[in-house]
Amino acid sequence: DTHYISRRSCTPDVAQTTLDDIAVTEQAMKQAAAENCGTIIITGDLTDVGDRYSHEEFAAILRDIKRSGKNVYVIFATHDYHHQKAYVKKFDDNKRRYTSYPWDAPYFDPDDFDYYSILTEEAKKEIGRENAKPELVEALSHNEIWELYHEFGPEQAISVYEQDFCYCVDIDENTRCLMLNDIFRNVECADISASFSPECFRWIKKCVEEAKRDGKFIFACSHHPFMPTVPAHRLGASQKNLRTPYTGKVLADLGVELGFVGHTHA
Repeated sequence: DTHYISRRSCTPDVAQTTLDDIAVTEQAMKQAAAENCGTIIITGDLTDVGDRYSHEEFAAILRDIKRSGKNVYVIFATHDYHHQKAYVKKFDDNKRRYTSYPWDAPYFDPDDFDYYSILTEEAKKEIGRENAKPELVEALSHNEIWELYHEFGPEQAISVYEQDFCYCVDIDENTRCLMLNDIFRNVECADISASFSPECFRWIKKCVEEAKRDGKFIFACSHHPFMPTVPAHRLGASQKNLRTPYTGKVLADLGVELGFVGHTHA
């Protein structure tokens, strides 16, 4: 989860921790380019809030890695597109601080959200209610992200399921990889954990069968875990985010034995 942030999305008074995050990510990508391996896979949350600057700059970083002779395959996740909106918090007429809040508000209206209420008492006196309003920053839609990163996987794919932005690619002559964007949510039941549509599962089944036919080992990558990763996730999950083992069980029954995921930062 690189959570890349463009310096163009930051202002002179941005927190040092944010600048540190940017530097760490950039250094990590340089180290990845120097690794003695043929393939780099990134499993989503490429950027922190999905703003255009961050996406375009991160794609440029990935191109540098490709020029080092490596294959680069990526998928995207909620921090890259969430409801096609990104915001910064406005502190006064000349300064802004980078923030991803509230990236997870589905129908967020900056005019209706009371930023002032979440400020400390000291900040309220310094900033004032009017200057606490956020500003809209240009973000990318699912389709725009798919097009921007098309050269990092989809172009090399042997099979693509464009409805859910998934693809299947040969890593080498013996190995095949399913790169799965788990954007489907089953809103008709209580469990709306990240998963795949029935149509996507049928496409996955076809890819696994073809890999077995061709004598290739196939593994899967996704942003969200295919099953609860630690007991605490099972104990503390809410009804709306159960992280059930359903997806992992389906994939295992289809013959997928290995998965790489992100999201948990653990």
